[in-house]
Amino acid sequence: MDVIVDKVNDNDGHSLSIKEVKSIHKFISEKLDFRAKTYRLSNELPEKSRFDRPIKYDMIARKVTICSRGVSKDEIIKEILVEALQHTDSTLRATSYNHLSKAQTKIANERADALYKEYTSEVAG
Repeated sequence: MDVIVDKVNDNDGHSLSIKEVKSIHKFISEKLDFRAKTYRLSNELPEKSRFDRPIKYDMIARKVTICSRGVSKDEIIKEILVEALQHTDSTLRATSYNHLSKAQTKIANERADALYKEYTSEVAG
């Protein structure tokens, strides 16, 4: 598993460290059949991204792009979990352009919150 970190030239740095990304990857690999092999901490701001969420998974390259600048660590971790859930649960497959329906978003967020609680207790313990 590789982590690529884009250089940031201002104070609004990445929300996650390489160590945290590796920890999240290990947790997700144990809990879900998520096959990412590369994580990129992008220097792009989420609001300037072409995606509607700060996380995007490229299934062909098996690469997760994380636009975490200016977003809290907790929120980014939950978004990574939502993305992993979206690609491992057939009921959460986005119909187009990586957009989940409102019902799918609610289900994904509930499951991500539960996984996040499990992850934080595992990391703290």
